Amino acid sequence: MILIADSGSTKTDWILVSSESSSSDSDQAVREHTSFTTQGLNPYHLSREQINRVLREEVASRVDVVLVEYVYFYGSGVTREMESFMQELIGEVFVSAKCIEAHSDMLGAARALCGRNYGIASILGTGANSALYDGKTIVSNTPALGYILGDEGSGAVLGKNFIHDLYKGILSEEIKADFEQHYGLSISSIINKVYREALPKADRLCLTYVYDTPKKADTFFPEIDENEWVETFREEHEADEKHAHPYAFVDLERKR
Repeated sequence: MILIADSGSTKTDWILVSSESSSSDSDQAVREHTSFTTQGLNPYHLSREQINRVLREEVASRVDVVLVEYVYFYGSGVTREMESFMQELIGEVFVSAKCIEAHSDMLGAARALCGRNYGIASILGTGANSALYDGKTIVSNTPALGYILGDEGSGAVLGKNFIHDLYKGILSEEIKADFEQHYGLSISSIINKVYREALPKADRLCLTYVYDTPKKADTFFPEIDENEWVETFREEHEADEKHAHPYAFVDLERKR
C-alpha cells in the first residue's frame, strides 16, 4: 500500500492507494484507494510529541500500518532542514515501510501538476509560494514566508483588498450595492464584525486616540473595559500644522 499526504497547517489530506493495479474495461490501470483528513502537521507549529500523537491516533487508527510499504508526505513547514525530522517521526509509526519521504508542499504541488515534466508550479493561500521544477525536484523557488508575512493569496488578504476597493470608491456603486444586498452587510456592520466581534480574542491593542468626535460620526470602536486591560505604552501629541487635533498612541495588554 502507498500512503500519500498533502498537509497544511490546518489540515492534512491523506490517500491510501493499493500497490496492486487492476484493469478496467478500457485496459487502463485502476488502483483502489481510501482518503481521509486529519489535523495539519506543520513541524514549526507542533512539537514532536504532538505530531506523534496525530500520526498514532488519527492516522494509524484508520490504516493497517503493517501493510503500508511507501509513505510520501508533502507539507507546509517541511523545509530541507525538517525533512529528516518528519521522516523519523513517520518511521516510528510505519515501521514496515520500505520507503518514507517527507518534502515541502511546494514539491508535492509541482509533482502533482507537472508529473515528470519541466514546469512552474504555484501555491496561493495562507503562505503563497512558487517554484521552477525540472521534472524531479525544485531547482529554484520563491519561498513562502508563512501565514503572517506571505499570505498574498489567502482569503484574508483577498477579502481585505476587496473591502478596501469597495468602500474607497475603486469599485463601482453597482458592485457595492450587489455585494451589500447579497450578504446583508453594510460598512457599519463590517466594521462591527472586524473590530467589535474580534475584540474578545485579542491579547494586545495598539490604538490611536484622536481627541475629537465629528458631529456626523456613525461608526465607533467598541468600548474598552478598563478592568480587563493594562496600559503599557502612551505617547501624547499636540495639534500642529499637520494634525488638526491632539492625539495619542496607546498600547494595551489584556490582564492575565
